[in-house]
Amino acid sequence: MLDDDATVYKLIGPVLVKQDLTEARQNVDKRIDYIKTEMFVLSCFSYIFSYFPIHNCKKREREKMKGRTLCFSLILAQYILR
Repeated sequence: MLDDDATVYKLIGPVLVKQDLTEARQNVDKRIDYIKTEMFVLSCFSYIFSYFPIHNCKKREREKMKGRTLCFSLILAQYILR
């Protein structure tokens, strides 16, 4: 999106500091990957809960199931996104 000779600044506290364009692009790419992973984990989480409703369980059992489901979603996301 930016030209190779564009100037990029990074906000550090109240100060704008000049930043290398390649470093800025790498940071943006990392953030996009992180957001994609989080979206995938949430979709796995909601998909699993749609098949295993927990509204009939006791509170303690619900918390255990939520933890296990989130853990499973994270593992699944890491496996698929490699």
